[in-house]
Amino acid sequence: MQNQSIHSISISIDFVHAAISKLTLSQQQIDHILQQCRISTALLDHHQARVTLRQYAELITALTVATRDELLGHSQTISPLGSLAVLMHWLISSKDMHQALQRMTQYYQMIGKGFDISLQIKDDKICAELIGGFQPYQEPDAFIFEFGFFFIHRILCWLSRDILPIRAIDFPFTEPSYASDYRLMFYGTPIRFGQASAQMIFDRHCLNLSVNQSMQSLQHLLSDPFTQLLILNFQDRSWSAKVAECLQNAEGFQFDQIKVNQKINHEMNQAMHPMATLDQVATYLKLAPYTLQRRLQDEGQSFLAIKNQVKRDRAIELLVSSRMSIEQISLQLGFAETSPFTRSFKQWTGVAPSAYRKHKNS
Repeated sequence: MQNQSIHSISISIDFVHAAISKLTLSQQQIDHILQQCRISTALLDHHQARVTLRQYAELITALTVATRDELLGHSQTISPLGSLAVLMHWLISSKDMHQALQRMTQYYQMIGKGFDISLQIKDDKICAELIGGFQPYQEPDAFIFEFGFFFIHRILCWLSRDILPIRAIDFPFTEPSYASDYRLMFYGTPIRFGQASAQMIFDRHCLNLSVNQSMQSLQHLLSDPFTQLLILNFQDRSWSAKVAECLQNAEGFQFDQIKVNQKINHEMNQAMHPMATLDQVATYLKLAPYTLQRRLQDEGQSFLAIKNQVKRDRAIELLVSSRMSIEQISLQLGFAETSPFTRSFKQWTGVAPSAYRKHKNS
């Protein structure tokens, strides 16, 4: 079975709002970039709407190139194109993750681009604190902290070729409406909001992991660094991720992307492809169904919720990336008719499936 595809994970449209909130580009330029990334501008008016992580990655890359600012206007001064490349060339020669974090700290202290990283060792843990330029009693810029922590963690994961477990993350802003998406982006890490500081906490022993990348792999990464780091995918060990992986890759739920771009066989799409059941997934994972349910509950999840998330994210991916009709997509996802699929999709995203096709006509 393949690893869970992170390309099809969807995240809140609020991440898009944050990314474009401080741009110096004209509205026409922003709309053009959104269209290039297959994001309908109509979705910006619906707070429940979602985009795939790949769309978001493409958007960040396109905005960075257009603005020539790697922090998209969220820092005190522009972070010019190539800043990340310079940092990565320094990090690649680190001996382990601890040294890599120390070098990140020194790098941002030297360039002074709106925030610093401060490292504190406390017994068996290391706290990486992001220090932003916000004033007391003023709501801090959520983008700079969520984006900063996301890239710090992704860079460490890339360097080690593994998912570094995070013990906890503290954010200094109030809990946003899309807070549940942090579970996807940070692999189920416990997160607290409204804290006095912004910090990411690691177990100290995890930072002893060696750097397992080369200059050759770095050159590949730097060909499109923001996209590759955002959609970086290593095996997630959580039970929620294992269940999602089973549901995504189960027989009858796989989809050949090549066929999307060719003429789709009509008969193939007439048969419904129901997703795997709890019993089937539990059997594959060599667990009793009640044991799997309990382990998912311990992670704050349920089998039905994961199943709906996988259907939702797969539907968004197919609506954005394929030529399949809405009827064909509903059948592909196991719905007997289009109408129940449309109702479910509206519950998941707040808009009809057709809204995700409007970018083609923008």
